[in-house]
Amino acid sequence: MNNLSLKEGVSVIIPFMNRAKTIARAIRSVEAQDYNMPIEIILVDDASTDESVSIAKKASSNKFSLKLIKNI
Repeated sequence: MNNLSLKEGVSVIIPFMNRAKTIARAIRSVEAQDYNMPIEIILVDDASTDESVSIAKKASSNKFSLKLIKNI
């Protein structure tokens, strides 16, 4: 069994491109998880041309660390 401390946590990477209809649901799904450790959400945008990025920024409840990486 691993001896994970609460400081280690977990990172969830969500790559997306033009997913305005589904990105908020993906973020909320991660935030709904019941983990007893810190969760970091890393969003990787592959040059979306729709409203995916702005929706993603608004979708987070600020419950977890959220980072956005934009590939241009």
